[in-house]
Amino acid sequence: MARMKLRNTAGQVLVAGYPEGGPQSPILDALAEDSLAGVILFKRNLADGPRGAAQQIRRLAGAAS
Repeated sequence: MARMKLRNTAGQVLVAGYPEGGPQSPILDALAEDSLAGVILFKRNLADGPRGAAQQIRRLAGAAS
């Protein structure tokens, strides 16, 4: 239990990126578990234009709530 708390606390200062395409389950899971401070989108994540970016952001925000 203490280890999980430490993991969440450490994650609060981490920001992650992900490969081309949509966010994979490890990123979504970390957001859902509140063990990741945020996600940064790079050019490789924006290949589908504004609508694709909006879809990814909705998916990330949904996992974080």
